[in-house]
Amino acid sequence: MDGNMPAEAAVLPSADGEQIALKAAISNLMPTLWKFDASASLSSLLKIIAQARVMGAAGFEELKSFAKQLRESRAFDDLYILTSEMHAAGMLDIHVQRWEVQALIELGVYETALDLARPMIASGAKSEAGKDGYSAIGRIYKQMYTDAVAGKLAAEPQVRNLYLERSFAAYMTVWQAEKSPDTAYYGVNAVAIAFRAMRDKVTGEDSGARGLAEEVLAVVATMKEPDVWAWATRGEALIALGRFDEAARAYSNVAVSKIATPYQLSACLRQLEEVWGISGADPATGAPVRMLKAALLGKVIESSGEGKPGGAGIQKQPPPQTTQVTMSPAEAKLITQEFAAQSDGARGDPKGYEQIFSVNAPVSLKIIRNAMQRAQSICRIHASFGGEDKPFATGFAVEGRLLNEAWGADPVIITNNHVISSRPNTTSQCCDNCEAVFFGVDNDKTFRIGFDQILWESDQDAHDITIIKLKGPLPEGVKPLSQLTKRSLPPRAVVDDENGIGRVYVIGFPAAGDLSFSFADNIFLDHDAPEGADVTSDQAGMRRVTGVRPEPVRLHYKTPTLGGSSGSPVFDFNDFALLGVHHRGLPDFEKLNRRGGRYAANEGIWIESIRAAIAETEAQATAPESAATVAVIAGARRWRAIAAAASAVLAPGAAAPQDPIFAKPLPAGAAPASRIRFMPGSPGEATAGTSPVAGQVLRAGRASAAEIAAVGNESIIGLDDRTRIFDTGMAPWRMICAIRCWWGSQVSVGTGTLIGPNIVLTAGHVVYPRGKQTLPSRIEITPGLNGPQQPYGVLPAASVSVHPGWQSTFDISTDVAAIHLDQPIGQKVGWFGLASATPDDLRSVWAHVTGYPGEKIEAAADSNAGPPIQASQLWHHSAPILNVQNNRIFYAADTTPGQSGAPIYIYEPGPPPTLTLVGVHAYGKASTPVAIGNSNSGAWIDPPLFDLIELWRQESERKLQA
Repeated sequence: MDGNMPAEAAVLPSADGEQIALKAAISNLMPTLWKFDASASLSSLLKIIAQARVMGAAGFEELKSFAKQLRESRAFDDLYILTSEMHAAGMLDIHVQRWEVQALIELGVYETALDLARPMIASGAKSEAGKDGYSAIGRIYKQMYTDAVAGKLAAEPQVRNLYLERSFAAYMTVWQAEKSPDTAYYGVNAVAIAFRAMRDKVTGEDSGARGLAEEVLAVVATMKEPDVWAWATRGEALIALGRFDEAARAYSNVAVSKIATPYQLSACLRQLEEVWGISGADPATGAPVRMLKAALLGKVIESSGEGKPGGAGIQKQPPPQTTQVTMSPAEAKLITQEFAAQSDGARGDPKGYEQIFSVNAPVSLKIIRNAMQRAQSICRIHASFGGEDKPFATGFAVEGRLLNEAWGADPVIITNNHVISSRPNTTSQCCDNCEAVFFGVDNDKTFRIGFDQILWESDQDAHDITIIKLKGPLPEGVKPLSQLTKRSLPPRAVVDDENGIGRVYVIGFPAAGDLSFSFADNIFLDHDAPEGADVTSDQAGMRRVTGVRPEPVRLHYKTPTLGGSSGSPVFDFNDFALLGVHHRGLPDFEKLNRRGGRYAANEGIWIESIRAAIAETEAQATAPESAATVAVIAGARRWRAIAAAASAVLAPGAAAPQDPIFAKPLPAGAAPASRIRFMPGSPGEATAGTSPVAGQVLRAGRASAAEIAAVGNESIIGLDDRTRIFDTGMAPWRMICAIRCWWGSQVSVGTGTLIGPNIVLTAGHVVYPRGKQTLPSRIEITPGLNGPQQPYGVLPAASVSVHPGWQSTFDISTDVAAIHLDQPIGQKVGWFGLASATPDDLRSVWAHVTGYPGEKIEAAADSNAGPPIQASQLWHHSAPILNVQNNRIFYAADTTPGQSGAPIYIYEPGPPPTLTLVGVHAYGKASTPVAIGNSNSGAWIDPPLFDLIELWRQESERKLQA
């Protein structure tokens, strides 16, 4: 009897039939575990465990074999469920205990893993359990240290160093107790930790690590038939001694081993990259990393059946669940060069690349080469965040004619609408604030190109696509994609089929880092293309597309992605042609086509549905205008051409668009006909120019009923749809001011708008709050504030005027005040026009609210200067005016506290273009009558209020002249 088996389980009989049934159940479950995260899989797993328990020792051995498969396939989430259930049921031995701890480590649950590992060392450093315990403790603290250094785990420097010390001590305890081939693994890990400590300057250069490496190397040399771990141990010791060519030869033995598992290859790779800090992009030292990645890619492809007769339909064994083979272009380039050099006999000292590919999967080299070629079209998208350039997403260049024949061969950039949008919000940016950065695969150069304008876009809840014209040609060596797949989408998955329908590849910038090729778990799960949709090619090679409608077609796949991958191209695995555009991933997507249930998946949009939507937009733009056409454009469809004529935008010699705001000074008294009262604004000095963002976010005219309904559904009351404004030093944003008021040591924030040379209009409660009923002791005005940047300085208030109705009764329809300055800053930055318009003229008109939300916090310019700056970011949103009644304007534009006093203004294209303030924002939805619905509100500038504001403005000018 196994002493670690519970007695009651061990004595139960085990019939051959039961064992066969258990094996079959495990065999049937195994292929689905690494593909789907579903409750059905968990239920099946728990049934298998229950079935094995009643079988006694035979069932225990079957579960151990099952656990080993999961470990070698790196299916650690399922491994933890299995081993923890076995542990709880008393079905425990040293192997199950070891695998449970390993699963926890891989899942990042370090404290629980330590709790399980510490009791194992009680039997001493020479026992098998003790060695496993010390190994686990060393690995846990090593991983905690590398995670802390990488910023994945919060830890002070002293704590990080303690992790390193404990890891070194755990490995050294076993090595010092027994210096043998069986413990060389512990010795070389101690070497790696010692060298990491020297590299990170935790210890000095005289730590004795080189002598320890010599000891380990001498012990490994005594082995007659070294296994995978022995060759890896030899390789690490040689790296420590600086003998990199010999180390590469040692690792070639790991890479070509037919019995090396994905778990072993991944563990060796992690050690080299995370602990030794070796990059596969380094020509001199990175050969071992490149070998392991090439071998691991071969294992993944071989196990999936790719490259063999029958393709993806043949599966020798399930591909590893979490194994990710991620390569940079530099690594891929070096692999292909080294393989070619060895194949041609150009090197007298081959390192084994030809063997690696021939042993594992020749098709892997073809895949790497295809990926390198496609990578030339892919760019990382950067934006200015608080004045700092940061990468945040992916895009790629395609020939325009692939999407719209009228666009010709000139390249356009495709990315997600939640990345770049004509109506940017809290997640997306305007194209003028972004640039495309390309990375030369062949010459290692970096190229940066700005965006000109958006040609076409589809909302985030539709295709989530934006297509943009670049400001110039692509640099030499950067090639746009020129081929769409000529293959039909596979048949959709059916209810009882859990095997996936094919494979896809995604190339992008995961975590907004380096360009990476992810070759792993790349199963194409399903799609929802309409029945009959087809892509074929005739004998002449011409593509034929039939049955594709403009509605978005979703593609679901398991190909690994991370934040930053948004906007990446999705490639068909057969011909590496463009299949779709990646846009998001979720842990609980509903399965497509009403199949029932949920799974973890990534989602892209089929390129053919994007092309169909573009074609529909073009057709509507050229069709005779009718009420029906307008209704379709405004309501039912959520995609649009942004350029006035998208096909003309790319044409050579097209005229440059005029600045949309303040194209020329406003003539005095030029009042729109519908205004009861009108006071013109001023553009100020032209030095800083007009914000290009304004032309994208400011909307004119009346909204349709469909647009009003859509905005209502997407207001802050739901999704925060505001856009951050970064070019605050330009018109018209510089006319909007951050306000800070002091009552002794207490500070409050608000927003105001210049409406004259030296007068700022704001809400009454900003300067005269109901709770204090007194004016501030000090007020500071900062025009165009942007985080720590104060482009026009900070101005003190000279005096304040408060609406008498607010000051006496706090009537919310009179919540208005003015701050007078002793400097004519408006002559430099300009000021808004002011109007009193009738309620009928305002209803359904697009209203804009721009201000400084209190919850938006920006780091100080100097980290030692103090705490973060509150209410220092300018944010904008527009929405139709829903109603005007009781001297208040109601709208669904997103606002939060701090934006009180912000302008409620409308934009009219002109000529000349005008921005006209028609109200003062003051309240959120809590102050809105139930009959009006979810909306925010502010004081409507009716004729009496207009006259009062005009008096305040005249008073300010008199004080300025005094």
